[in-house]
Amino acid sequence: MSNPKFRLTSALNPLMGGVLLAAFSAVLVPPQAAIARNAFRTCDYELAQMGISPEDRSRACGTALYPKDISGCVVGIVNRNENINPLEALSTCRQVRRPLDLASCVTDINHIDESDLIASTVLETCRRALLPRRFAQCVVGMDREMDLSTQEVMTHCIEARDQPRGFYPDLSNVGQPLAPTPGAPPPLQPIPGIEPDLDQLGIPTR
Repeated sequence: MSNPKFRLTSALNPLMGGVLLAAFSAVLVPPQAAIARNAFRTCDYELAQMGISPEDRSRACGTALYPKDISGCVVGIVNRNENINPLEALSTCRQVRRPLDLASCVTDINHIDESDLIASTVLETCRRALLPRRFAQCVVGMDREMDLSTQEVMTHCIEARDQPRGFYPDLSNVGQPLAPTPGAPPPLQPIPGIEPDLDQLGIPTR
């Protein structure tokens, strides 16, 4: 017969091992890795590094569907564009559907014109662009090939519209009777003096 004390010790060994492993892992996990596990904490941490106040961080991160994208947008803009204020960047990042694309747009265009006057204009124009990355490609590509200012190139690119021929329906005949389809049988006409049997047609009479 086995010793009861030995059986109890054997049963507790796996449990104690799991507790010790969890405690040891918690000690080894660096603060950055622990922060990365929570998107909202990451957002708050990164915005704090940008000097954003706790109230503004709480509002921005707490109301965001993807908080890490908001903070990543601000960090990407401010770290590469010294002429843009962090609060201004945060406000703009919260207004767009693709914050990271916005940051890429601003950074790419500012690489070709880093003047103080153009920084806020680039931020606002990228915000207005439906596809920020494509807009930035348009500006960068045309700026290299044309003797125009960056402001003029941005104006042309933001006003570009794709209107493929035949995409929109022809509404000129709205309100007119429809023409019969060629080859279609003529509509049935009722026979005078004969009433249809509604029961046979499956139409309830009550």
